Amino acid sequence: YTEMSIDEIINGRNGGFVGLIPIVLRYLDSVEADGITRTKLMRYIKLISLRASGALMTNAAWIRNFVRNHPKYKGNSVVTSEINYDLMQAIKDITNGVSRVPELFGELC
Repeated sequence: YTEMSIDEIINGRNGGFVGLIPIVLRYLDSVEADGITRTKLMRYIKLISLRASGALMTNAAWIRNFVRNHPKYKGNSVVTSEINYDLMQAIKDITNGVSRVPELFGELC
């Protein structure tokens, strides 16, 4: 065994571990997944790959960034009800497609 980053575990490492995503892709080839299924799955696989590599933010990183940059945040680890409300509104807007957040989804949404 060897120490690996999340990126290496998920996406693989040159000359080393193959990576979980390449294993999943081989499986999809072996079961001859139809085009519609494969297209749908590839969106999720790409999202996981980009998050693992650090090219896209994780949800947790985005939330931390939102709180840190909120005008009412005082840098004291206290998330006030106003900050929390604004965070929940932002999440609702993302979920409902009102706000696009490329740092979370890139061009996938």
